[in-house]
Amino acid sequence: MRHRRLKARIFEQFGSQADFAAAMGIDESLVSRVIHGRRKLSGEERDLWCRVLQCRPEVFQEAAE
Repeated sequence: MRHRRLKARIFEQFGSQADFAAAMGIDESLVSRVIHGRRKLSGEERDLWCRVLQCRPEVFQEAAE
């Protein structure tokens, strides 16, 4: 998993990826793909996620493998 801090933030704020996806009006599979590094967000999408998650963009930095 590439974005552990992002996943942790989603669980802190929403309790589950499914609840976050529902709040955002997006498919849960998109959230999973972003967390696992298979989908990158545009700058606009990232900014929206940051606002909803009340976090800084650094949460999207990939974890060192």
